[in-house]
This record gives sequence, structure tokens and C-alpha cells, in this order.
Amino acid sequence: MFENEVRKIIQINTISFIFGFLLPVLLFFYFRHKKKISNNDATKKEERQFPYLFSTFFAVFAVISLFFIHSDLIIILSYATYVINTVLLIIINKYWKISAHAIGVASPWAIILYTNFSLFPVFILILLVVGWSRIKLKVHSLLQVIAGSIFGFCFTFIELILGLKIFG
Repeated sequence: MFENEVRKIIQINTISFIFGFLLPVLLFFYFRHKKKISNNDATKKEERQFPYLFSTFFAVFAVISLFFIHSDLIIILSYATYVINTVLLIIINKYWKISAHAIGVASPWAIILYTNFSLFPVFILILLVVGWSRIKLKVHSLLQVIAGSIFGFCFTFIELILGLKIFG
């Protein structure tokens, strides 16, 4: 029993590392190398569309992989909310540059709130630091950071609750 749990944890972490970190980072470096993205902050909203699109595909592959290894529903739904939120981010980004970094912190914050309230204050601190840094670097306005934070938290929480009602 213990070996199966350890194996599943390793599989989940491997899937998360590959699809949630490694492939998106490598893709970003590739786009930077090919001059498809002009700077490390991808300050031009038009340059963000392809990385967002590819990240969505990576997250879809993560959901499928997690499903096939019979991962916990909450973990599968976490990646599913990432897919949905990134598709919505692509649409928003066509018209307005919302803070994807704020979304990226606020989304897991919603999941943590649902699963382990004791970590809630840590994510507030992380969100404040990330939001402040995006404003200080002049990459986003206060409104873009606030909108990203609200979007990431609210949409993720609602999607998680609905997903658990439908599939749980």
C-alpha cells in the first residue's frame, strides 16, 4: 500500500513538473530565442497569446495524464481550472493585459483555501509580493493586478466547487 502511494506521488509530481513547469519554461525560452517574445516580461500583450495557448495544451495533457494514473479528483480539477482559466485569459488578453502572474498566485490560493485553510495567510503574502513586483517593474497597473487576483481566485474557486459537484 505504501509503495503504491509513493509511486502515485512521484507520478503526480513528475506530471506537474513536466507539464506545469518544464515545458512552459522551455517554450518561453524558445520563443525568446526566436524573437517571438521581445523581453523576459513579455510586456506586449500580443506576444503572450502563443505561450498561453501552448500552456493550455500542456495543461490538457496534464489533466489526461492525471486521469489515467487515477489521481485524486482535486488534483485533476486543479489542472482543469488551469485549462479553463488560461482559455479565458487568452480571450481577455486580446483586449486587455490582465496580470497572469496574479492569476497564477490567486488560483492555487483558492484551491488551498478549499483544501487547507491554514496556508491561506501565506498565499496572501505571496500575492501581495507578486502584485507589488509587477507594479514596481512597470509591467502591470494596480488595476491589472487586482483584476488578475480577483479573476484567478473567484473563477478557480467556482470551477472547483462546480467540478466537485459534477464529478465528486
